[in-house]
Amino acid sequence: MPSLLLMGLDIGSTTSSAVVASAAVVTNGVTGKMELARAEVQWRSPMTFTPFLDDMLDEAALRARIEGWIAASGIDPSALAAGGALVTGLAARAANAGAIRSLVAARFPASFVAVADDPHLESWLAFHGNAGALSREDPTAWYLNLDIGGGTTNWALGRAGEVVETGWLVLGARHLRPRLSEFGRRQTREFHEHVVEAYVLAIEALVRGEAIASPECYGDHVLGTVTRREGPLRVTVSGGVGELFYHPPAPGVDFNDLGVELADALRGSAVLAAHGPPRLPETLGRATVHGLALHNVEISGTSVHLSRPELLPLSGLPIVHEALALRHGGCLPLDTDALSLDDLKRVATDLGARVPAHAPLVVILRENRGKVFGAYATQWGSRADTLIVLDEIRVPRARFVSIGRPVHQVVPVSFYGMD
Repeated sequence: MPSLLLMGLDIGSTTSSAVVASAAVVTNGVTGKMELARAEVQWRSPMTFTPFLDDMLDEAALRARIEGWIAASGIDPSALAAGGALVTGLAARAANAGAIRSLVAARFPASFVAVADDPHLESWLAFHGNAGALSREDPTAWYLNLDIGGGTTNWALGRAGEVVETGWLVLGARHLRPRLSEFGRRQTREFHEHVVEAYVLAIEALVRGEAIASPECYGDHVLGTVTRREGPLRVTVSGGVGELFYHPPAPGVDFNDLGVELADALRGSAVLAAHGPPRLPETLGRATVHGLALHNVEISGTSVHLSRPELLPLSGLPIVHEALALRHGGCLPLDTDALSLDDLKRVATDLGARVPAHAPLVVILRENRGKVFGAYATQWGSRADTLIVLDEIRVPRARFVSIGRPVHQVVPVSFYGMD
């Protein structure tokens, strides 16, 4: 049974980590569609501090860290079928994100890089990485995953393994950091306790589905809330604070932020305790990187059209409407399910006559019609050699797509920029 090798990197304000996983390519016995199954983590890195020089990323140190992960995992980067790197917090500032994008592209060409202005993706990934398996085991309950990091709390609500709602709070462990002197710590302790209390009250209100007045240090605007749902609610925690929530550090350990205090306060919350899951998440807080490696990749059907396979991989391809796609290239989702064969031929022939010669155009179909659509569009290979047609893929409400190299007659696809 063929399998794909997948990777996830999570690079944040405080910590970074990596995961390598494998997943089998199988045929769904009900739908007949090719899909990934039996995903398993092959290797995971220890959690390490993200290297900074003041507020700027230490590129040399991060490059060495990535090379160390490659060596420790024993993988050949060229063997990876797909994957992603999520960049958040200070690491997501423009100059830092650009440096990380270059590093990832150089070593992992089949991967995409998403930055922190994509909180829906981060929330979605964290849910699947931390609460997805629990939610599928307990399908009648709603699961609310709180991904609490240095800058934000990204939340996702789902049931039976499917995310139905996402959002975020401007609330995190690194908005306030104590002064390094003992006098400074004593001087600010009382204020920190007040801020942690306000954070916990906001999170508890979120769990109860109540309107949240943001902590006073952020002004008076009201933050978005979770829609109330009928049925039991379970709450899981992930992110940097989630790790501390499930793995309390030794007494006296201090990361020079509010992480330890916030995790301790949340662990003591009666509201969160009342909504605990039947068992702890297997990832114990390290959710986003697992979500990237295990849950963010789809695969095409085997009936694909690749005019020039060497055009792949493609990273960060915008999902656009037809006029832009035929002018500048990009990704164009098409619904051809209701078309007769004659109508499909007409649509494909017309589109093929207008495919740009200077840029790849990827057409994605939900139906198993990729090969025939590509044949009509290219007049059996005589034109439109920048056209790629993938099929049996449901395109979510996303802004970008990354497409890997063909593996075992299928093509791995990752979406990001979720609405």
